Amino acid sequence: GYFNISWTMKVDLVGKHLCRILHHMKETGASTVCPRLPAGGLGEPPALEVSSSYWVRNWHLRPKHGQTGAWQPLVTYEADRHTLLEAPVSDECLHFTSALTNGDMTASVDLRSRL
Repeated sequence: GYFNISWTMKVDLVGKHLCRILHHMKETGASTVCPRLPAGGLGEPPALEVSSSYWVRNWHLRPKHGQTGAWQPLVTYEADRHTLLEAPVSDECLHFTSALTNGDMTASVDLRSRL
């Protein structure tokens, strides 16, 4: 969501991005998609100019974020719109595979069927 506009605008963009991912999977025959962490790992979230006590008190509970690319949180609708609707779906941040060619995925499917 955003601090200065309705959170539903972000949800709309994320829903459209999910549809783009599913469409890409259908086009390429991929059955799974997994996020790939950047080589440098994840760091602390960027500092925000928020001084509310509940925010500061729970800062250590916030999720980690990367400093670049898809792992960097975007806080403006315009940046999100470009990233989620216009940037390529297939990049270094997402790994698409087919269960038929990925032994690891087949093994995980077998494990789930035993539960």
